[in-house]
Amino acid sequence: MSYISSFHRRISEYEYNPEIIDDPEKYFGPNYKILLNFWIYLERIGPEKLKKYLDFLMRMGTNEWTLGYSNICTAEECMPPYDLPDLKSYEREIIAAHVLIDLGKPLKFIPLLETYEQSDSL
Repeated sequence: MSYISSFHRRISEYEYNPEIIDDPEKYFGPNYKILLNFWIYLERIGPEKLKKYLDFLMRMGTNEWTLGYSNICTAEECMPPYDLPDLKSYEREIIAAHVLIDLGKPLKFIPLLETYEQSDSL
């Protein structure tokens, strides 16, 4: 791997497991490349824009959060086999995306990033 984001490194250090860096597919499933690229994206937009995006997500309505969280619970079997306190809902959605799509459930959190960027809020 040529670049490791601080998010990826932090999870590896938290778990005391360098294999998370060397074999991320084993830990994050078939969508690991999307997750790794997402972390790199978040890191590159900088802390101010990241905070604005997270604030934007927090302003979502209760129904949107309920749908997003329900989706993630539906696909819980594809979550990492350990508890990561820093793994956010939008990261879990990426990990579970293949299961959610197969079940015909819409992704909720990640499409909002595109909506947010197009609104010139970033």
